[in-house]
Amino acid sequence: MSTRFCLAWAMLVIAFAMAIPALASEADALRPVVVNLHERPEVLAHDSGKGKKMFLPRLLLFDAQGRLVAYQPGYTDNIDQLLRHALKRDQPITDKANLALAVGETLDADGRAVTVDSLPKADAYVLDYWADWCSPCHMLARDLQQFLPRWHGIRVAWLKIEADPEKAAHSETK
Repeated sequence: MSTRFCLAWAMLVIAFAMAIPALASEADALRPVVVNLHERPEVLAHDSGKGKKMFLPRLLLFDAQGRLVAYQPGYTDNIDQLLRHALKRDQPITDKANLALAVGETLDADGRAVTVDSLPKADAYVLDYWADWCSPCHMLARDLQQFLPRWHGIRVAWLKIEADPEKAAHSETK
C-alpha cells in the first residue's frame, strides 16, 4: 500500500471522526441522501482502461441543507472535482450534481422506499456504499468502526448501500 494512499485514508477517517460530533448539535436538521443503485447499477463503476473506478464516492455525509460535509475521494475525476467544489463553496449540491451522483431513492430489504421518516432517529447519517469486491470498502469499515467509541453519546445511523440487492437484504443498519 502506498504512503499517499495510507495518508489519504487516514485523513478521510479523521474527517469523519471530526465531522460527525460537530454535526450532532444540528441533530434535528440532519438528513440522509440515498442513492438508487438497484435501478441504476451502471453508475457503480466503469473500466477506464486502468482498472475499475467508482462513479460514486463510497461514503458521503450531508447536512440538512444538502451541503456536503465529508466524502471519500479517489474516484472518477469529474465526480471528485464536483465534490471538491461542493466542499469548497459550502453550498448545497446542485441538481446537475445530484444527477451525476444518481441521487434519488433506494429500497430497504423489504422493498419499501427509504425516506427520512423511515430511518432511525440519529444525530448523523453516514452513507456507506458497499461491494464485496471492493477492498477499500472492507478497510474503511474497519477503520471507521474504531472511531465509534469516540462518538459516545452521539447517535450515528450507518446506512449501508449494497451493490448487490440480494446481499443488501441481509445487511443491517447500525
